[in-house]
Amino acid sequence: MTKRRVIGTRQTAEASGAIGTTEAMMAYIKQLVTAQITQVALDLEMPWHCCVKSDGAVLTGDDDLFDITGGPVLAQLFGIVTTVLVGTSNGDLQIDVTTPAGTVDLNDAPVAINADAAGTMYMCLDSTSVFTPVTAGAVIIDKDAAPIAEFVLPIGTVIFRSSAAQTGVIEWYMLYRKLSPLSTVVAAA
Repeated sequence: MTKRRVIGTRQTAEASGAIGTTEAMMAYIKQLVTAQITQVALDLEMPWHCCVKSDGAVLTGDDDLFDITGGPVLAQLFGIVTTVLVGTSNGDLQIDVTTPAGTVDLNDAPVAINADAAGTMYMCLDSTSVFTPVTAGAVIIDKDAAPIAEFVLPIGTVIFRSSAAQTGVIEWYMLYRKLSPLSTVVAAA
């Protein structure tokens, strides 16, 4: 077998699929370069956006946070207590999906948010999306042990559900990437 056949030339066509023993190395190099260029282009075309709802309430029941229209999004959700919560209740996140109509839990279970101080952060961690209050003001995320949960959210309304009303305010953030050019996220009224 000649070097030219093993290595290939600039004219060698790009490979596709799994690596085999019959393609020249240049074919696979072109395949890898094309894949990398495609990923960079996707990252540039699908930047992260941020939507904020600054007046989140702790109600008995649901507080609408974000309305998603036009198409699905890939999202991460965070909350920060801006005015101390007074009272006791459990809270978690859900989405009211438009089609098929229904409510989907975004967390594994509600968690106590009793009289949380200003600066307490709420995030969703791990593959089960544990609703996690963080009272230290900052947190190091271990991407392997407990990564930030990401959601593919269809058209609908993300809500914060609470078991009892408390006074106070939670500012909510949705970091998202559009999965459709028509996807839109706005803070719910």
